[in-house]
Amino acid sequence: MVRIGKLSAIISAILLLSGIARAQGTASNVRHGAALPATCNASTGQVFFLTTASPAIGLYSCTATNTWTTASSTPTLNQVLSPTSSATFNVGATAPVTFTDPGSFSSAAQNTDLQSTVTGGGTCNTTSLTTPYFFTSAMVALTCDPVGSAGVTDAYSNGIWGAYVGRNTGTGGQFGWVGGVGLYGSGFAYANNEHVWGGNLSVTDQASQTGNVIIANELDTSVSNTATTGYAALASMRGNAQSTNFPAYYVQAPAGSGSYTVGFQCADGSILTAAVDCIDIGQATAGAVQTNSLALYIRSRDNGGAVTSFLQQQKGDVLMDVGVPFALYNPSTGVESYGIALTSASASIVTNMLVKVNTGAADSVIPCTTADTLCLGFVQSQEASGQYLCNNTSTDCPVATIPGSKVKGILGTGTCAIGNNVIADTTTNGRIKCQAGIPAQGAWVGIAISAQASVGSTVDIILKMQ
Repeated sequence: MVRIGKLSAIISAILLLSGIARAQGTASNVRHGAALPATCNASTGQVFFLTTASPAIGLYSCTATNTWTTASSTPTLNQVLSPTSSATFNVGATAPVTFTDPGSFSSAAQNTDLQSTVTGGGTCNTTSLTTPYFFTSAMVALTCDPVGSAGVTDAYSNGIWGAYVGRNTGTGGQFGWVGGVGLYGSGFAYANNEHVWGGNLSVTDQASQTGNVIIANELDTSVSNTATTGYAALASMRGNAQSTNFPAYYVQAPAGSGSYTVGFQCADGSILTAAVDCIDIGQATAGAVQTNSLALYIRSRDNGGAVTSFLQQQKGDVLMDVGVPFALYNPSTGVESYGIALTSASASIVTNMLVKVNTGAADSVIPCTTADTLCLGFVQSQEASGQYLCNNTSTDCPVATIPGSKVKGILGTGTCAIGNNVIADTTTNGRIKCQAGIPAQGAWVGIAISAQASVGSTVDIILKMQ
């Protein structure tokens, strides 16, 4: 506390430093008290220190007859936190407001350095909202709507609102452009075993309340210019270390008995009709050079706990689903086949080749020979680079084996007419031939649905493996 006996010296120092004291003023013109005098004379340079006001705004000068004016037009933080009228609190760029608090990091106490609460009445505090968890927070903003069904006509009530308005067209920013963030959060893991979030959005309801719609995070994007580009959500990896387990987006197993109904969903009409892409998958390698696509990989377990996998990947112009079984669709050729993925045991295997079970190794195939009367199916995939997916020792060689599949076979002998029966070729391993008559039992592989007169070219076949 400042003693009144020392007040004159303090006031004189303030006047000297602030430049408010007038050359013609005298000590008798400097007074103090708990209330401003009703009268004053501006010509004599009267100054008054209001002892009941905050020090920063307690100094007044007589600027006109019977008119006292505070020496500072900037209110204190106390006026901002407990204003008697609307006020603006200006903070200099080189003198920010800093709150320093040792904090309580105990599991038995909440600790908040600064809290702003807007209440519509009734109980409005953070204690009941965070139970049974204890938070240590540098700042808390809490808004509680009025209880009941009346008294609210605004659009939204916000706990905290961050906004940025971009109005600068320059390119002098650190990244070569000027930009801003409406609300920014960062997390820094600077110790072993830390779990750190840059942001955590949570929403909850009560079991006794009905009709609620709760959304943990809504991303609203308002585009008014057709040249504008951007993202509703962007995951950007910036580190240089390669983690072995770091999904861009992850749906975690539920902590309670409830679960999400779907992991990802595009609502009806949500995507531009011309695009029709609910999910757009790029190449495995960045750049203009054509490479295979990134894959959709599905992993599951059977009742015995064994892991089975399902891989969908674009191989050039071939969409291939590999698993047990697999499905393959090639829009350029019309191939639509179904089968299994096996291991290729021969370097001579090429796409559209007729293959059989390799008796010398488990789960593998080799070309069907001219002497065979029982073959397994047709190899149905080729990469855009010209390298066959089913090269030697390949473990994901898709072989169409299921009757009803539309496949292609390589003509080895003679010609083929639509409706011919297709059998294993008798002159070249891995190829087919066509005949009008009923084939011998075990030699029949399908029915031709296209004509072909050139040996070495392909024939469209409906698979009828026997």
